[in-house]
Amino acid sequence: MLTIKAASEQTAVPVATLRAWERRYGIADPVRTENGYRLYDDRALGEIRAMQALLAAGWAPRQAADEVRRRRTTPAEALMALIADHAGLPGPEALVEAAQRLDEPALAGILDEAFAKASFEHVFEAWLTPALQLIGRAWIEGNLDISGEHLVSAAVMRRLAALYDASGAGGLGPRVLVGLATGCEHEIPALAFAIAARRIGMRATYLGPDLPASAWVSATRDPSVGAVVLSVTTTSDIEATGAVIAAMREARPDLQIAVGGARSDEVDGATVRFSRGVPDAARTLATALATPLLGR
Repeated sequence: MLTIKAASEQTAVPVATLRAWERRYGIADPVRTENGYRLYDDRALGEIRAMQALLAAGWAPRQAADEVRRRRTTPAEALMALIADHAGLPGPEALVEAAQRLDEPALAGILDEAFAKASFEHVFEAWLTPALQLIGRAWIEGNLDISGEHLVSAAVMRRLAALYDASGAGGLGPRVLVGLATGCEHEIPALAFAIAARRIGMRATYLGPDLPASAWVSATRDPSVGAVVLSVTTTSDIEATGAVIAAMREARPDLQIAVGGARSDEVDGATVRFSRGVPDAARTLATALATPLLGR
């Protein structure tokens, strides 16, 4: 059994975050001593690591917490079978095994098979996001080297880039710029949002990661830009994203600024916050901008 300080040191999750996860979402639920001190057993540490993996994969905090609680009664094998049941999509364990072998052709083939069998929206939400969660868990549990995790991320980004190009640059309504602030590099959720937005008829442009506030201000000087979407995935993204929002707010008070991702509820200054998956987030922003949507 570990104290909260020791649990924090072992998992690299700040003490304040552990308390917040317990208070808001019931995560870890440590044993309490007679004096009220928290003690964390192996089960609690496992839940903390699972929460980390889901957040790193781009899940919203409440969704991640719901999934962690569900895992209390659902083994990993059952979760993988559930994902594979969706429209005959590949079993996510195949993705983990290909990553363990550093088998790039196999990874590409698995991704191609998945996206060929169902819509982008369904594959991303029902298959890819939980599959990436399993990749993250495999890394945390020591069953996958970081090189394998990076190989999967790179393969996913290549596949998403092709889908982004295929979705077309046209669209209706004001332009929407999508990307990440200075030092922020977890691109998958942001690029997926840009794809989903384009597929419902929005004029979305993906600018990429690690853009300083000055670049965002410059990009939004164009009056055709009506909204910016920023992804906030990790704790280290919060301050940088807040600085970008503050700079844009000063330059363009009329601008709609939307945030999504695992840490989006901890950033100030946004006018739109996404609490659900990527397809719903795109529709939420379209509604905020009163943009006519395609029937997807």
